[in-house]
Amino acid sequence: MAYINASGQMDNNLGLLNRMQTLTVALTAAQIIAMGTTPVQILPAPGPNRAYLVDSILFQMKPGSVQFTTGGTVSFSYAGGGATINTGNLIPASVINAATGSNTLVPGATATLTVPTNTAINIAASAAFAAGNGTALVTVRFDVQNLG
Repeated sequence: MAYINASGQMDNNLGLLNRMQTLTVALTAAQIIAMGTTPVQILPAPGPNRAYLVDSILFQMKPGSVQFTTGGTVSFSYAGGGATINTGNLIPASVINAATGSNTLVPGATATLTVPTNTAINIAASAAFAAGNGTALVTVRFDVQNLG
């Protein structure tokens, strides 16, 4: 059995295997700025013979007193160059760069997707952001599937 504990770590001793779970991860301004070159882990690898099935992702942008500039589209993918969770629903840079907050819902896979085993899920941008001091919250609704 496995679940994501309050620290965002996989706990293989207790938990909710094969049940829908929700985890919220806070992103700092430094992490947002660096997403173009350094993906941020949202969910750790679930363990051997297990895979994440993502139902949806809510991206809450919380602008600060200084807006972000430049940057690229934001996506969620399996780590190590794995498949993008939903290529048809990338978050445009304008959401990150906006002066007002927003809530963007990214559905889970809407097309056939090869789901890798024991692989973390990351958020990344196609180009680095600059200057801003806002933050974001990423809420993932997912299942940890035992692949037997």
